[in-house]
Amino acid sequence: MALNSSKTGTPILSVEIAGRKLNLWLDSGASISVLSSAVARLCRIESILNQSGSIRSASDYQVRFKGAIVPEMKIGNLIIHDLPVVIVNRFDLRIRQASRVKLKIDGIIGWDLIRYLDLVIDRKNRLIIIRKPEIDTQFLATDRNLFWLGYPIISLSSREGLPLHFGLDTGSTSTKLTDNIHHKIDLKSNKRILKVGSAGGFNEISVRVFPDFSLILCGKMIHYPNIYSHPLHFAAFVRMDGVFGNDLLEKGRVRIDFLNGRFEFMPY
Repeated sequence: MALNSSKTGTPILSVEIAGRKLNLWLDSGASISVLSSAVARLCRIESILNQSGSIRSASDYQVRFKGAIVPEMKIGNLIIHDLPVVIVNRFDLRIRQASRVKLKIDGIIGWDLIRYLDLVIDRKNRLIIIRKPEIDTQFLATDRNLFWLGYPIISLSSREGLPLHFGLDTGSTSTKLTDNIHHKIDLKSNKRILKVGSAGGFNEISVRVFPDFSLILCGKMIHYPNIYSHPLHFAAFVRMDGVFGNDLLEKGRVRIDFLNGRFEFMPY
């Protein structure tokens, strides 16, 4: 399939729901798939309960939602039946800055669906390959480097060979470190104020910027100049050392095959 990207670099998939063509963000950092209230009305998707809940976005905003079921969604030749989603107010799926709308989002394909796919994302050639995952008997359990522990986690190492664990968030613009990295690696840094945007709006956070950082992913060295770190605000069962954003897709082709616990990275 053709691959498009949002202004923030998030992969966008063209899907069809109830005969309507939609553009949904592919966001591995979202635990569940999402539709905006406007899209839900257009596709006649109704909430299954009158009650609503709330979730906290990456920019630390509380976003109200209602649960629903999408009877059928088409992604190319793939057909998904009875997909659970949450419906959020369309205004909460607009990323704003200085009271101006920067991005409008139809919806999000989250990890709840991504984990049941075998995906290859090739941004350089603007392609995405979606396959039904199959058990690979040649892929050893000791080779697994992709896990779900409250969040998709990738095993990798520092350039010195120290084991590290990074989250995977294709909805985030940039790769970042967490404060946990300071317990493992002695790095020089400077302080800076940074604006972070997601559903609900933008938020300012205090970060530490590292002018030179390298890591080894799938046996390949990756260099990140001026990478920053800050505390995490979402739950996971392990202390992550960083989170890969969609800027990783600029550096190489990736494969997400959760059934086999396999993450592949091939530099361009």
